[in-house]
Amino acid sequence: MVFECAGVPSTVQRAIDLVRRGGTVNLVGLASGTASVSPGAWLIKEATVYASLGYLHHEFSEAMDLMTDHRLAVLQLHDRTVSMPDLPRVIAELAADPSGATKVLVDTQS
Repeated sequence: MVFECAGVPSTVQRAIDLVRRGGTVNLVGLASGTASVSPGAWLIKEATVYASLGYLHHEFSEAMDLMTDHRLAVLQLHDRTVSMPDLPRVIAELAADPSGATKVLVDTQS
């Protein structure tokens, strides 16, 4: 089984390329554009392809409730919060070193 989680158009076909014949591909990532595929490769692989939605609508409000009640610790999920004026500098830093942060949040009110 191959899970495509990147959400990059080129990885949809790559998932089929990687799966064994008769295997299963699960499309989890939402491709950000139109994905080019090779139907012949899909046919030859005889792969089963599933698409999965990673969440249900009601889970958003449940997650927000968990965060509000401090039952879900989220502070360690991001590295820092930056202001709008600092955003161009931070984007340049991340372009130079993409491994420099896990997640940077932008405070649009500052």
